[in-house]
Formats: sequence, structure tokens, C-alpha cells
Amino acid sequence: MPKEPKVRYGVACFSREQWPLLLRTAEDADNLEPTWEDWHDSLQERKRALKAKGIMLEEVPLDVDEFNKYCASRHIPKNAGSRAGYAAMLLGSAAFPRAPEPPKRKVKRQK
Repeated sequence: MPKEPKVRYGVACFSREQWPLLLRTAEDADNLEPTWEDWHDSLQERKRALKAKGIMLEEVPLDVDEFNKYCASRHIPKNAGSRAGYAAMLLGSAAFPRAPEPPKRKVKRQK
């Protein structure tokens, strides 16, 4: 029986339609899979392997044009590190709500 995921990470995901645009604009395009199908298959394999270790990869859809604007406004490269950071930022936003925090325990003060 697989372990219940204990850790959650966002992974940047792209639509099949936007894959060619990503390949044209990414500064590290040589490190990306040549087709969306190859990339998607690789992602699914990584998700299965990590889930077995208790790590949940949550797909965070990125719009390539919006991502490129984000990078330009911050003067950062359009590469894997920036894609990961942008996905993590979106994962923490209201678009990807987190599980509610457990109630805080009241600490009794000693007198």
C-alpha cells in the first residue's frame, strides 16, 4: 500500500498547445524534452516515484506568456529555477488553497 503523501511540492506544468512557445522562449530549452508528450510521460513517472516516498507533486498550470512577463518584470532568467519558483508562488496563492491549519494550542503561562 503506497504511503500517504506527507510533503507537497508544486511542479510547473504546461499545456500541449503552449509547449512550442515554452521551447522558443525558455533560456534552457536545450534541457527540456523535445515534445510535450515526452515531458508529460516523464512528469507522470516522477510523480509516481515520489508519491511512493510520501512526496506529492501537485501540478501547477503555468501560462507561458504570464510566466515570461513575470520573469521580465523581475529581471530573472526564463529557466527551470524561475519556473519552479513561480510554480511555488502560485501554489501558495489563493488559486491553490492549502489544507486548513490545525488550531493553535493555548499555552498556559506559569506564574
